[in-house]
Amino acid sequence: MHRDTEYVSTDILNDDLVKIFSPFHIVQKLLGVCRVDIRNKFVTPPTVLQKIHTCCNLLLATILLHKMYHTYVQKFADFMQHYSFIQLMLYLHWIICVLNIYNLRFVNKDDNVELFLKMHRVDSLMLIDKNRYILSATYKTNRNTIFALGAAAVALSVLEIFDGLDLLYMSIFSVGYIQMTFMLEFMHFSCIMHYFSLRMRFLNAIILNHIKDEFTLISFTLTNEMMIKQSAAEAHDFKYCNIDIYLKELIHCFYKFQNLYQYQILIFFMRLFFSCIFYIHFVIVAVNDNTTRGASNTIYVILCSIDFILILMACTRCETFFREAQLLKHFSIVILSIYHDGPLRKKAKRIFKILEENPPIFSVYHMWNLKHETVVQLAGVLTTVFFNILQFHYL
Repeated sequence: MHRDTEYVSTDILNDDLVKIFSPFHIVQKLLGVCRVDIRNKFVTPPTVLQKIHTCCNLLLATILLHKMYHTYVQKFADFMQHYSFIQLMLYLHWIICVLNIYNLRFVNKDDNVELFLKMHRVDSLMLIDKNRYILSATYKTNRNTIFALGAAAVALSVLEIFDGLDLLYMSIFSVGYIQMTFMLEFMHFSCIMHYFSLRMRFLNAIILNHIKDEFTLISFTLTNEMMIKQSAAEAHDFKYCNIDIYLKELIHCFYKFQNLYQYQILIFFMRLFFSCIFYIHFVIVAVNDNTTRGASNTIYVILCSIDFILILMACTRCETFFREAQLLKHFSIVILSIYHDGPLRKKAKRIFKILEENPPIFSVYHMWNLKHETVVQLAGVLTTVFFNILQFHYL
């Protein structure tokens, strides 16, 4: 099939791939945390000016964080039995934020560029780069995610008004900046996992279109599944397409993505764990001393709830990608049961071998995997910590 000459260059993205991630890229550039610089379809590492912008944002957030703490001490002196916990929590968040942004902006610059180019090549190879439905679905998911992030930011800002307008602007540009950078990066991670899941589902649809007569027990009845199945039928025929090559490139792209993003996942889990410990300890001490403040407690609950929702969303999408891969492996076994020899059987064997040797599970430095049970395990650990803290205070 003839391909446009614009794809000859190795550092140019197509317009659609730029568009589907543009909601994230715009906000990331504003906050100074984007991994790459995309201009006129060219993708490059962050420029010197962008790195200076990042340093200025961090410096401003640091100054306002320090000023906000001292303003808080003067304004709410009656509630400062816990000032050491508040101070420790603020600076711990700042340190983790600096580590996160440093990794985003100043580390793995070429690898981040290569990831986007790899995603572009995967879409071009699978003929998804011109598929209106899949590209539109991915863009809407990213756009709605950014809208949700904006709604969360507005809600937290409204709650901060109860502490006074003098603290509002400091909170927005210090604690708010730190919180938004974490939320934005984790949401971006989830949306890229959604990108991988759609491509794996597209590969499933290619095989399903071929075996639909022999394997009628599976039916895609949902509208989006039917559209993916129709798109796959229009672009590929299992008999003639190189689906094993598509899968191999997709898995390699996923592992490159994992190597780049596992640091952020580790940082986010560390931040959530220590934050929950501080929040639990803060609330228990406040209740014990009868010094609770409604606005602060509400903000703490909302922040913890948002973090848990983000983790749940990320784990759900990682699990979806894994299950789509397992379904593809199952379909390859079906092909093997239908064809006892020939090129289609060899193709099915290659698919099975790729998935068997490269399990598509997002692993965080081989310490744990992001799957559906991760949220339950995390909740169990935090529950244990909660009861341990209660024992320290009341026993």
